[in-house]
Amino acid sequence: MKRIGLLFAALLFTGATIAQQWQDKLPKDKLESGNLTFYDIQKAFNDYWQPYHVKNGWYQLNGQDLKAPGWKQFRRWEWYWQKRIVKETGEFPNTTAWEEFQKQMKQADSP
Repeated sequence: MKRIGLLFAALLFTGATIAQQWQDKLPKDKLESGNLTFYDIQKAFNDYWQPYHVKNGWYQLNGQDLKAPGWKQFRRWEWYWQKRIVKETGEFPNTTAWEEFQKQMKQADSP
């Protein structure tokens, strides 16, 4: 039983040390104030992975193909938010999906 607990703790620690190292590149002042924009997050991610030349979630290191952890999930997140942010500033919307839907409906009703 003790060994299973140690194995579980080791797996958790390993996962925590690998997870999202690109987030260290986020601007600290904006992170602390809660004012991160889409463009800040996108830049931190791209700056972290740029030296690895990732293609479709994989990169090479010492001749070995390695999977870039979190790369594909980030690209999905990025794709989702690109059409929903304020393009000029990269700010996320301050309204709910329902409020946005109602705006669209009002615009569609007006001539």
